[in-house]
Amino acid sequence: MKWLLMASLLAGSFTLPAWAGEVRIKSLEVNRNLKVNVPYEVTLPYVLSGSGRIQQVCFFWSSDGPYCFGADFNDKRAKIELNTGRASTYELSAYIRYRSNGRQQESNRVSKTIAVKR
Repeated sequence: MKWLLMASLLAGSFTLPAWAGEVRIKSLEVNRNLKVNVPYEVTLPYVLSGSGRIQQVCFFWSSDGPYCFGADFNDKRAKIELNTGRASTYELSAYIRYRSNGRQQESNRVSKTIAVKR
């Protein structure tokens, strides 16, 4: 069993389960053809275990952030439109803020390298 877990982790196809009351993001999905000042959709499929209440999604562009926004949370997917005003390559990272057991908490972070062009 431990070898199967290790192989799954190395293959990048394994998502840890969410504990009771926890939110866990599975991946960060974004278009590859990003342009300066043109809105683009980011989708975060997630697992919600128990009674956590999702509040917002937070993003970092490389080390700049966090910037937190409300999002459309339907069908275990958070969807939001973002806009980047400067051409560059960024490490876009995201996490979800939520309330569980009376406390504000943060999900795991997911990241993807994006290239924003003119």
